[in-house]
Amino acid sequence: ITFNATAFDKDYKKTVEPKRFMDEHVHGKNVDFLLLQEVGHTPHGNIKHEAEANGMEVIDGRTVFIAYNPDRLKPLKEKHERQKIHKDYNKGTGRGMAVRFSDRHTGLKVKVVNVHAGHNKSKESKQKAKKDIERLHNSWGDWGDVTITGGDFNELDEILGVSEIGRPPSS
Repeated sequence: ITFNATAFDKDYKKTVEPKRFMDEHVHGKNVDFLLLQEVGHTPHGNIKHEAEANGMEVIDGRTVFIAYNPDRLKPLKEKHERQKIHKDYNKGTGRGMAVRFSDRHTGLKVKVVNVHAGHNKSKESKQKAKKDIERLHNSWGDWGDVTITGGDFNELDEILGVSEIGRPPSS
C-alpha cells in the first residue's frame, strides 16, 4: 500500500487523515509494507506515528519512508539505496529509496522500492525521471526473488510500465 501524506502541500494537507487511513486500510489487514511519501505533521496527525502505533517499523529515507511488519520481515543491514528522481521544475520531491528484506517465514528475498517523483511535464524530462527510477529499481542487480515498487509517480504514470513498477518472481 502507498500513502502520500501531503504534509508539505498547503492545499491538501488539511484533507489527509492518517489515523482514518490506517484504520480503513492497514489495521488488522495483514499489511506487510506501507510506502510513505511527504511524511510530516498534518492537522489530522502523522502517518509515520500511526504506522508505528500499528506495530510497524519505519525506515527513514529522508523524504520517502518504508513501513514494514517486523514480525514477518527483516530488513537487511546493508546501506539502503537512495536516488534523486529528475524533475523539470521545482515542484514535488523527486526522491526514491530501495530496501532489501528477508521474509522470516519463507526466506523469500524482497526488494522494496518507494518513489515520490517530482513533476515532469516534458517528454524528455519524463524519460530522464524514468531512467532514474529504473536505476533505483535495478539497484543490487537481479538480487532477490521479487521486487515491489510503489509510490507517487505524478505525471510519470503515463509512461511507466511493468518493467519499472514490478516484475514477476525470478524462476
